[in-house]
Amino acid sequence: MTQQTENTAEILALLRRLLNSDVTSRPLFIGHGIFYDGTMFAIYQKRELYLKADDDLIDELLAHGSYPWAYIPRNNMRKGPKYYHVSDKIKNDEALYKRFVELSIEQAKDGKKTSGLTKQITIKDLPNLTIKHERMLAKVGILTVSEFREKGAIEAYVELIKSGMLLSITVLWKFVGALQNRNFLLITNKEKEDIGVKLNELLAREGLKAIKIN
Repeated sequence: MTQQTENTAEILALLRRLLNSDVTSRPLFIGHGIFYDGTMFAIYQKRELYLKADDDLIDELLAHGSYPWAYIPRNNMRKGPKYYHVSDKIKNDEALYKRFVELSIEQAKDGKKTSGLTKQITIKDLPNLTIKHERMLAKVGILTVSEFREKGAIEAYVELIKSGMLLSITVLWKFVGALQNRNFLLITNKEKEDIGVKLNELLAREGLKAIKIN
């Protein structure tokens, strides 16, 4: 058994005891996703747990010494997926730990979409996309289809550029097609022009150079 496997086994055992129910893990490009009843509610990386949180739960976690997952850029925290470190203060209070885990699961389940595009699939399963695209999106904190849809094709593309990646415009067309559940080759020139306007407006707001569409 590897050290990483041992570490994952430890956190799974703890969570199963807290919830008195089964919890599973799945390897991600970075760390492991932690799942309850098929819903990902946390990330486990380097022996630390990060709970997914929104709205009031974020404030409560911050008040108890939590901090954002390091792979999420600060300027992306309001719009991107949000995962927060489980602090020592929470770990040392089992009742509090259980409460925060249950709240995270509840939020994750409430936010899980049931459409055919997001149900039971990963990013690499979307039209036009491969494991390469799934891994590059993971580097900017976009880990699931629902998070990809929340971010949107244009903003996801810009986040990748901001991270230092050199991308062709074809990547954007593939993202757009993926979220529309169609082949990117079917995107019309008029659609590309409209998307290009929005893309360059966002790039300008970020202080980045405009991209030629055609």
